[in-house]
Amino acid sequence: MTPIAEYHLKQQIQKQKRQLEDLQKELEKDQKGKLTDREKMVLHFCCSMTIAKMTGVANHKAIIEKMVENIRINRCRSLSEEDVVELLDEVNEEMLAGKILFQHLIDDTTWKMTGEHPNKNTNWRDMR
Repeated sequence: MTPIAEYHLKQQIQKQKRQLEDLQKELEKDQKGKLTDREKMVLHFCCSMTIAKMTGVANHKAIIEKMVENIRINRCRSLSEEDVVELLDEVNEEMLAGKILFQHLIDDTTWKMTGEHPNKNTNWRDMR
């Protein structure tokens, strides 16, 4: 390769690098403030569960499963079925931990407001 050809090739590479950097900046600007597919799935799953529980829909588990699959296909295309299963397992685990936390906060608030401790267990047999 001649020195002139090498120079032109380097210049072309530099130009493409600048174009790529500009495109990346533009993409970052467009993506700023948008939910990721994982975040979308968590949002739709929690809303679906809440609505199903509040309305008392019969056979809500089957309906939720179908809705999650439709959400994955239509709104969260980058997530595989395995990704969704893993994500929802994490969400369910966090919901169980959150339930314990919320119960503790409710009990603590009740205690502060009424002066009466919500735990009526006074026999201490479970501490042996």
